[in-house]
Amino acid sequence: MNSVILCEGKTDAILISYYLISTCNWEYANKGPAGLDIAVENPNIEVNWYKKNEDYLLIFGVGGKDNFENIYNKFVKDPILNYDEVGNFSKLVIIRDKDENDTQYLVELNNQITGFDSENQKWKNCTYIDNFSMEQNIDVLTIIIPDDGQGALENVLLSSLAEDDYDENIVMRSSQFIDGFEGSADKYIYSKRLKIKAKLGTTLAVIFPDRVFTEIDKFLLSVNWNKYKIISDCFGLLKKI
Repeated sequence: MNSVILCEGKTDAILISYYLISTCNWEYANKGPAGLDIAVENPNIEVNWYKKNEDYLLIFGVGGKDNFENIYNKFVKDPILNYDEVGNFSKLVIIRDKDENDTQYLVELNNQITGFDSENQKWKNCTYIDNFSMEQNIDVLTIIIPDDGQGALENVLLSSLAEDDYDENIVMRSSQFIDGFEGSADKYIYSKRLKIKAKLGTTLAVIFPDRVFTEIDKFLLSVNWNKYKIISDCFGLLKKI
């Protein structure tokens, strides 16, 4: 069985892979199954295969919220429609950052792209007709993060760190520190998204000062995110892959 997760960017892909490796025993694979050779030469896009027993999982950081449709049509749609039992996907997950959008709007946007009737935080079995006029089944899941409020994955990570009473104060003061640069650091922090990233980076640097010069992907992988309830609530349904 082959599954695919489409998420917004590298940070999402790194955290999701870490979560599934540490909780479900997935292992990194150098390549995917026969018939599903996917090559992407774009530094903004993260593409990695994982394997567990005979099952394969593709985690695809699509390179931004406006690139889901392009990636789906180019790399995911054909394997689903040209069903051959080997080079196909039987489970599809699309994970989006909520930002300032309405959750239902984003769910419907996913459904428009894929043609499947998904729901937020709920697996649904969908039937479709493939290119050989045969009826097939696929399990589909949409995850909009955070589940309540506005923001992105970085907000979820900050909220997770704040679960600890001691670290909650550090999260708050790091956020206030970054807010204090309003109007004087616009050259570097010129969007809400970058401000959130700066708050997360500052918080992590205070809590883990010995890792501050580590590359961000290795930094994120070094944190035991599994102990945080918010992370489990957010990604728990992925354990069914």
